[in-house]
Amino acid sequence: MKTSSRIKQVLSISLVSVLAATVLPSPVSATQEYYYDDSVVTVEVDLGDGGGGPGCVGLSSLELPDNTLRARFDGLELGISDPTVIDYLTWWYGTDNEEFSQGDLDGYLTMLQNQLGSGSYTLSPEGATVDNLTSISYAYEGYVYSDRNQDQVIDGSDSPEYITENRRSYVSDSFVVGFDANDCMASEDIGLLLAARGYVKHWDEEDESWAIADLETEGTTSVVNRGEAHLISPVSLFGNSLPRKSASYPEVFGDGETGGGYDLEDWSPIAFGDAGQPEMRAALKIFGSNPTGRYQTKFYYLLEVGEEEYFDGLEWFVYDYLGDYLP
Repeated sequence: MKTSSRIKQVLSISLVSVLAATVLPSPVSATQEYYYDDSVVTVEVDLGDGGGGPGCVGLSSLELPDNTLRARFDGLELGISDPTVIDYLTWWYGTDNEEFSQGDLDGYLTMLQNQLGSGSYTLSPEGATVDNLTSISYAYEGYVYSDRNQDQVIDGSDSPEYITENRRSYVSDSFVVGFDANDCMASEDIGLLLAARGYVKHWDEEDESWAIADLETEGTTSVVNRGEAHLISPVSLFGNSLPRKSASYPEVFGDGETGGGYDLEDWSPIAFGDAGQPEMRAALKIFGSNPTGRYQTKFYYLLEVGEEEYFDGLEWFVYDYLGDYLP
C-alpha cells in the first residue's frame, strides 16, 4: 500500500492530562434497583511512575493500492443508428429518468419558448406528444443552441456521435482507499476524502507514449476511439451510503501527469469522518465499433483535514454534490 502522512501542527498533550485515573459513567437511574454491575463500563489508566510518555504527535494518513488496476470488459452498449428527436432530447436534456417523459418534453418546450422570446415553434405532427413527435420547427433569427444543425429544425439528425456510436464498458475490481484524519485516538479532527481524475489516454505504439484520447478534450471532433471514465463510489457523508459516479471529468490535472493547486469545486467527495476505508471501482468507457490497444486514466486523491469548525463553510459543497439524495 502507498502511504502518505504529514505531521499536524498541534501541541502534544501528555496522557496524564487527557485522562483521569478512573472514569465511571453515571448510572441510568439514581434508583438503586436499576443499577447493576454488569451494565457499567469501566475505563482505567495506570500511569505508574512515568506519567505516560511524551504523548501523541498526530499524523494523518492516506493509503492507496500500489499496483495498476486492470479493468475487465463489462458490456457493450450499441449506438442508435437512426435516432429520433426523443432520443436526441433524452441525451441533450440530461434527464435522470429511464425514459423521456411527457413532463420532460413539456419542460423542454417551455425552455425553448423562453429562448425564442418573440419567436415561435411548431410540432410535427401538430399537437404531437412524446409518443409521436418527429420534429420541432421554429422561427427565430438568432441561434438556438439545442439545434445542433442550426437548420431551425430540431430532430434526430441533431444527435451527436455520443449516442450513435457503440461504446464498451470496462470496470476494475473493487479497491479500498484508507484514510485517517489523525492517529491520536482522542483527536477530534475530521477528514474529507476527495477524488479527481486525469485524461483518458491511449498508448501510441509508434511514439511509444500515452496520447490523450479523452472525450472531454477541447476541440474533439469525433468520439471514435476516445473514452470517458469515472469512479463508482459509495458516498459516506452524514451517515448516507449511496453508490454514485465520482471524478467523472478531468478538470484538475489537465495533462494527467502534473499536479499543482486545486479547487474543491473540481473534486468529488468520497467519504467524510475521522477515519474510513471506502470501497470503490473504476469504470472506463471506450467509443467506436472496434477500438484496439491499451487505454488508461489516473485517479488522484486528496485528504482535507481540519477541526470540525473548518468544514462549517463547506455545506454548499456537500449539498450540491448529493443533491436530491439527502434525506
